[in-house]
Amino acid sequence: MLMTLPCVLQVLADLLTGKRVQLSMSESAYWRKIAGENSPGDMESGLQLVHKLFSHKVTPNTEDLQTVML
Repeated sequence: MLMTLPCVLQVLADLLTGKRVQLSMSESAYWRKIAGENSPGDMESGLQLVHKLFSHKVTPNTEDLQTVML
């Protein structure tokens, strides 16, 4: 069973509780770009998030997109 977007975001928020990691991402058909900040002690968590952003295949779910676009 796939989790819906709000559920995924809640799980991510729970995993990052107490960590000082901030990432933002933008993408187009040809590139992905990230920017971020983190404390030195949370560098590993930040790099793990970056790895996931670039290695995970994103498949849009039409229902989730409609919810977000409202």
